[in-house]
Amino acid sequence: MLRSDINRMIEEAMREFEKKGLILPAWAYWDVKEWYKNPGLGNEIRKDGLGWRVSDFGLGDFDSYGGVFFTMSNSQVEAGSKESIDQLHSLKYIYRRNGQGAPPHFHWSKREEYLNLGEGITTVAVYNKTDKNMIDYYSPIRIKINHVWAEISAGEPQRIPPGSSVYIPDRIIHSYSAEGNSTVAMEIASRNNDDTDNYWDVTEDNKSGTYTQTEENIIVPCDRTAVAIFPQLNELPGSETFDILTLLYSPYIPRSLANYKKSS
Repeated sequence: MLRSDINRMIEEAMREFEKKGLILPAWAYWDVKEWYKNPGLGNEIRKDGLGWRVSDFGLGDFDSYGGVFFTMSNSQVEAGSKESIDQLHSLKYIYRRNGQGAPPHFHWSKREEYLNLGEGITTVAVYNKTDKNMIDYYSPIRIKINHVWAEISAGEPQRIPPGSSVYIPDRIIHSYSAEGNSTVAMEIASRNNDDTDNYWDVTEDNKSGTYTQTEENIIVPCDRTAVAIFPQLNELPGSETFDILTLLYSPYIPRSLANYKKSS
């Protein structure tokens, strides 16, 4: 995806979250310049897997498969470890335009409750997985809809209107889509680790994944006109990508700050 499109989608999600009364932390609005001034906090937030993620799931068709995610709370995870250190839950806000969805996938350990805050309908399809971690198109499955356990047929679409929720256990294959209007959702779940817990190869022709490739296409103006460059959660201070961003967009960073970082 183009960096300009990622920026635009984050700003659009900010407005939609605000309409729903979802208050984001101050650092949710920081651009590269502000993160440059706060590398310590940025490194801790990155390690906890917090912040923005805009994804087309690696499919290159954002209008059909995409969304904007803001992880508000999550547990700190040691490098290379799947164990939580200090908390067991995560909280994520999700914005999808009408027609956007997430391809089928499951989580090795995360259990999630997905609450539709409006405006559109969220449609969910769920499946058991086979011993080879592929979609089981035949066996019935049990999930919670509005806090009541229900047995449904594999892949049977479940329409979740605003104010309703669906609970999906770990290792259950599921996909989402927004219909009728854009949707804002809240995901309350166990610890979230997008790097190790998401499994996408549930179909023979799977090409999807958690992250998207970002193409830097913003031209830095000579007069340093303010343009916000919002790093995603895997691009915050402490990552190689953040160092690249500060070089690409260094005209947005005051010279005194750049000199300070070099001398510190």
